[in-house]
Amino acid sequence: DPTCLTVAGMSIAEIEAVMEQSKFQGFPIVEDLDEKVLLGFIGRTELRYALRKAERERTPKRTLCSFKADNHSTVSSEAAFLDLQQFVNATPLTVHPNLPLETTMELFKKLGPRVILVEHRGRLTGLLTVKDCLKYQFQAEALEHPREAGRHGGQEALWQVIRSSATWVADKARNISGGRLRLGDEQQTTTADGEANQPLRHADAGDGHGDVELEDRREVI
Repeated sequence: DPTCLTVAGMSIAEIEAVMEQSKFQGFPIVEDLDEKVLLGFIGRTELRYALRKAERERTPKRTLCSFKADNHSTVSSEAAFLDLQQFVNATPLTVHPNLPLETTMELFKKLGPRVILVEHRGRLTGLLTVKDCLKYQFQAEALEHPREAGRHGGQEALWQVIRSSATWVADKARNISGGRLRLGDEQQTTTADGEANQPLRHADAGDGHGDVELEDRREVI
């Protein structure tokens, strides 16, 4: 069951306790916790702002809160109350419990709500987020295509083994060669910090065009 706030009768301290115990992005407002007749929705950001404002104004924690104007009568006229009606969305987006998942996902994509409330005959029955829909969709696809899910997992494990083996072979080859790897007739050395030097060539190994002794270069200059 989703965590709800009653339209009246809860103190600031009680609402703060609910917020500390849950990390939801908002809270449905219901008539009472038994019938759960849906009256609106308040976002976590808006509720936090209202409570911090009350704290700056030194409002006592025992002060009762009201989320609807016509519910002020339920609060004793002699007692102070915190009016939170302006922060409440009185017409939140709701869906029927039997609405297909694909349609619900389209609502998230097109309308971009933080949450969608599930309502049946005026009573709150659930709360959906995008994360909930994606999680359910992935689970359904895994059950529908178990072989494909297992194949993808096996391919990933195989690539992990190949990468580990390649690293091990490279380390062994480096240790055996003492940091030097020979490719064809050229020799490449590896420094202590792992950087590769240019191939070493002997003066007599050139082809007569690009291999010029230092003395010859000075004469040319």
